[in-house]
Amino acid sequence: THLVEGVKTFTCDCGDTYTGDETKALGHDYNAEVTAPTCFAAGYTTHTCHCGDSYVDSETAQLTHIDANDDEMCDNGCGTEMLKPRYTVTLNYGSHTKTLEVKEGTKLTEADLALDSKYPFALVEWQKDGVAYDLDATVTGEMTLIAVLESYKLFESPEAWKNSGSTTNTEIADETNPENTILQFTTVGNYSGIYSQNLHLHEDFTDVRYIYLKVRANVDTKILLRFYKQNNIQTEYAQGGENITGNGKWQIVCVNLDSITALSKEEIKLMLVMSTVAATVEIDDIYFAREEIEIELPKEEEAKGIIHTYDFDSKDGWYFSGASTSMAIVTDDNNNSIMSGTIGGWGAVYTKNVNTTCDLSELKYLYVKVKTSTALQLRLYAGEDMTNSSRRSLTATTVKTTSDGYTILKFDLSNWSSIAPTGSAFDVTDISMFALVRNASGTATYDIDQVVLASEELTFE
Repeated sequence: THLVEGVKTFTCDCGDTYTGDETKALGHDYNAEVTAPTCFAAGYTTHTCHCGDSYVDSETAQLTHIDANDDEMCDNGCGTEMLKPRYTVTLNYGSHTKTLEVKEGTKLTEADLALDSKYPFALVEWQKDGVAYDLDATVTGEMTLIAVLESYKLFESPEAWKNSGSTTNTEIADETNPENTILQFTTVGNYSGIYSQNLHLHEDFTDVRYIYLKVRANVDTKILLRFYKQNNIQTEYAQGGENITGNGKWQIVCVNLDSITALSKEEIKLMLVMSTVAATVEIDDIYFAREEIEIELPKEEEAKGIIHTYDFDSKDGWYFSGASTSMAIVTDDNNNSIMSGTIGGWGAVYTKNVNTTCDLSELKYLYVKVKTSTALQLRLYAGEDMTNSSRRSLTATTVKTTSDGYTILKFDLSNWSSIAPTGSAFDVTDISMFALVRNASGTATYDIDQVVLASEELTFE
């Protein structure tokens, strides 16, 4: 056997026996069986002999739980869940809030940080504590991210514009930029225009505070935006708008949605752009803005023969003198900036530094578009002091009266030598100051829309 020596026994028929041919004991013959370590017990090797004898050795350490592939299950196959802490990440954009539950040690994905598909304002970046958030950073705790957003979106109508009332619309090429398309609509009657539907399917208006239109028209009109809570033109609407002049120049109309309370922004389904009078209106761009923005308009080239135009967007460079004389920049009924006030006897409104502002070598005419209850005299000075400087004085002829009540006056400087000077003679290029004077007693009112210096006679529509 494995433990006892072997022996051969010889037996005779008579019953006599003896032993011999002894052999050594076989010894144990062990088979090894390895038990692998687990997360709950150490590993070891069991050695077992055929005779049933056994022993254990080669113990290996118990495993520890591990989750190298980040699936929150132990990689050793023991079935143990290895859940990581979750943290709340708050995303604020405009008036919207989005919350995420994020596993510790993971990165925020592009999908995590995406804004709602209908939100109109593009994301510039996410910030944490006022600093741009590192998109490669892993989440280690709760945090709030603030979106930096673009201030406006250029609105592209989600579908073709439809006509309202006696209106036709078409797309035309911009004469100054053939690649740019302009939307033109013509109304036969008043209070008609074009509209865009299904805005609620495309736009989230919650954070839209202003809508700007870059627009021009062939007649003076008011451009209105009407907003409807139905997807068709019914009686329930809210509106806002501004007057524009029919001078064919691009102008900006701004509607503040915060001031429109007849319906909520969330209810807007249809937007109508309309003219209050029969007109041909052209729209270049429509902007949805979350804050007030500055929109640059193309610079208009001076018409042939015009040296300089004073439009009175401000009163910089203009002054007044004399008792009962006043001056202010206001807006008239056509939404124009004008210089307005009263002018006392022998009082004046005047501007200085003319020959440093303009090239006067070709100056022959000066036009004034004005509403006034008095005759105005033009005085041209060679100095900056109306009392002591040499001057020349002219009276006006009336060119025309406009439909909006202004009179266009013309002062003729073309025969300069015939205009007798008071004081020393001076040339037209020496004019440093000119004044519009009430050359009589009493007080009168005035509204001046434009003063134009010209090298040739101008015609006015």
